[in-house]
Amino acid sequence: MEIISIIIFVLIFVLLLAILLATAIFLVSTVEMIFIAKVPFVPVPKMVLPEIIEALKLADRSILYDLGCGDARVLVEAARVSKYSKLSEDSKSSKVRFIGIEKVALPLFLAKFRIWRSGNSSNILLKNKNLFKEDLSQATHIFTYLLPKAMDDLLPKLERELKPGTRLISCDFKFSNKEPTEIIDLKRNKKLGSFLYIYEF
Repeated sequence: MEIISIIIFVLIFVLLLAILLATAIFLVSTVEMIFIAKVPFVPVPKMVLPEIIEALKLADRSILYDLGCGDARVLVEAARVSKYSKLSEDSKSSKVRFIGIEKVALPLFLAKFRIWRSGNSSNILLKNKNLFKEDLSQATHIFTYLLPKAMDDLLPKLERELKPGTRLISCDFKFSNKEPTEIIDLKRNKKLGSFLYIYEF
C-alpha cells in the first residue's frame, strides 16, 4: 500500500507540474501576443486550406514564406499536397522550400508539433523571430493572415525586399495602399476565411 501511495503522489505531482507549466506557457504567450506581437493567434480555418494552396500556385523550386505562421497548418498542408515538395529523381534541389516565421511561444510549439506529426519535416523550416527582421529577398511566394495594421506596416519592407514576380496571398485582410491583382470570394458565410487577396510584387 505504501508503494502505491508513493506512486499516486508522484503521478499527482507530475500532473500538477505539467498543468503549472502549461499555464505559464499560455500566460507568457498571451502577454507576447498582446504587448509584443500585437497580433492575436487565430488559425486559418481548415476548410479554406485547399483554396489557399491553389491560389499560391507553387512551382518547382518555389520558396514559400508564411509570415506569422501560427501552428504552421498552411505550410504543412502545402508540403503535403504539393507535387514539388518531394525530391525529384534528377535533382536534389528540385523541390519547394517552406519557411514559417513565428515569434510567439505557444503557436511556435504547436507548429513544431504539427510538423513532427505530419512526418514531412525535411523541407519545412521554422524560425523563431520577428517577421519584420527576416530577410524576405529569397521568397517567391508569401502567405499572410495578419491584421490590417500589421499588413500596412509590412508593406514598405515587402516593396523594398521582394524580387519582381513574388506572389503574396493574404487571407481576409488587404493592404490599404496597394490594390490586389485578384480577389477570391470563398463564398463562406463566416467572418473568418471569407476572402483571399492576391498581390504580385
